[in-house]
Amino acid sequence: MLLWKVWFILLFLLSYALLFPFFWFFLGNKKFSAQAIATTRVWAYTVMFGVGILLKIKKDKNFKISEPYIICCNHTSYLDIVLLHIFLGNKIVFMGKKELGSTPIIKRFFKHVHILVDRKSKIASHRAFIKASQEIDKGKSIIIFPEGTISRDKPLLKPFKNGAFRMAIDKNVKILPITFLNNWQLLEDAPLLKGKGGPGFARIVIHKPVNPADFNGEFALEDIKNKVRFEIANELSKYYHKKIE
Repeated sequence: MLLWKVWFILLFLLSYALLFPFFWFFLGNKKFSAQAIATTRVWAYTVMFGVGILLKIKKDKNFKISEPYIICCNHTSYLDIVLLHIFLGNKIVFMGKKELGSTPIIKRFFKHVHILVDRKSKIASHRAFIKASQEIDKGKSIIIFPEGTISRDKPLLKPFKNGAFRMAIDKNVKILPITFLNNWQLLEDAPLLKGKGGPGFARIVIHKPVNPADFNGEFALEDIKNKVRFEIANELSKYYHKKIE
């Protein structure tokens, strides 16, 4: 699928160049964060439709796009980030590792719209937590990949970190588990011209929200984390017809 990958790169760069003036303006001021996300959605739609990647989403009836959540997804491909923009609306904030801010384009996004986390610094992590709490108070959903990075043993899951679940308890906000079933087969996290890639359906499951108020006791955090992990792992197990934990 070399030609497909070349077309993907060209469309990605061309569409970004066309939208660049809008990105630059909206990302220059935090009050335009919703417009910045909306522009990103246009960009995501354009690229995905142009390369032939379509969404096939299974939604739980309890999911309400207008409600703020802490969104926890498995992470297998850079497509995960692109597709979240398409189906979650404009009131979303990503929490990402500090290393993502090393490139000027991404750094500008995180300066005014999203939140970078320096996991090596407790003070910086606490500041990021406060920023995320403030965004939740504004009615926005916080997106966290609890594995911390893209899994190398796809579709297996890496251990989940505690941050998302601690925040859910402290803010009493529901957690929304989302499973990306096959994004890594559509665009693999590998040298772009060498890894897997091609058109197809991105299969996504939006699970029933998990309410931290339903858990209590000394092990509430672990119980919530295990519940979210089970929902995602169980969906992957059904899709790949093998046990995934």
